[in-house]
Order: sequence, then C-alpha cells, then structure tokens
Amino acid sequence: MELIVGGKGQGKLDLVLARTGISREQVCDGSNCPLDRIPDQPVVNRLHLLVRRLLEDGQDPLVYIHRLIEERPDLIVVSDEIGCGVVPVSGFEREWREAAGRACCLVACHACRVERIIAGIPIMIKGGVTIGDFFDPARPDTGQYRTKVHWAHRSAALPGRCRLLL
Repeated sequence: MELIVGGKGQGKLDLVLARTGISREQVCDGSNCPLDRIPDQPVVNRLHLLVRRLLEDGQDPLVYIHRLIEERPDLIVVSDEIGCGVVPVSGFEREWREAAGRACCLVACHACRVERIIAGIPIMIKGGVTIGDFFDPARPDTGQYRTKVHWAHRSAALPGRCRLLL
C-alpha cells in the first residue's frame, strides 16, 4: 500500500499516473465510488471525499479503511490534506476533517511508502524502517494519545504493516 498526500492541485494524481502507467479510467474517485464495496481499481483518489461521503451515509470511515487495507494491500491511496488552516465553524466539517486525518494515519501505518507532494515535487515521509511517535488511529476516543509505532519493512511475512508498541 502507498499513500500520497498534499494540498489541492499539487500534482498528486499526475505523479501516480506517470510513475505507474495507470490511466485515469483505472482510478477510483472518492467523490463517486461505491460505498457498499471495496473498489477494485489500483488507485483510490480523493480519500478525503470518500471519508466525507461515508460520514454523510452514517458509516464509520475507519471500519471501511480497515477493510480496504485488508482486502487491497497493493492499493495506492491519494488524499488532499484538509487539516490545516482555520478550524471550521460547522460541527460536521470539524468531524470530517478529524476523520479524514485519522483515515490517512491508518493508511500510513500500513503503507510501505508515504509521500507528500508540494508543487509537484514528492517528499518521502516513509519508505523503509523508521521509529517515531504518531497518533493511534485505532483509539479515536483518547484525543491526544500518542503511541510508539514501528514501521515494518515490506516483506513476505509482514507486507507493509506496522506494529503498535503500547
């Protein structure tokens, strides 16, 4: 699994398409993909909009993301960063922003590669073995709870997975 994040219009999807040779027709768009099944396309674009639609439909986005990770470990996920800037007045907008961030954390935890794209330039965040402190997306009720995360190197035994060291 790979996660590509960045601001709107930074060239995230173009970079993925150029690297992989995948066409736009092979990309699942989070703004209109089906919510009742895991997409079978190799790329999910606009994860943040998929999270919004799941919330509007009354579903838990993290449950969907867990299924996505289990059923499609080879997936490339692309998402806009929406957590920066002014805090929205609307309660739903704040909930969406929080849920999108937690969804990206969960995908990043299981991804073998995470990149941030700025002005079309990729910046590697994760691509091997690293140790650091990150929010535990599996514990959304704990607020600022932090946990040690060990990024496991991609291997046959543990493909792109991580262990949470509590």
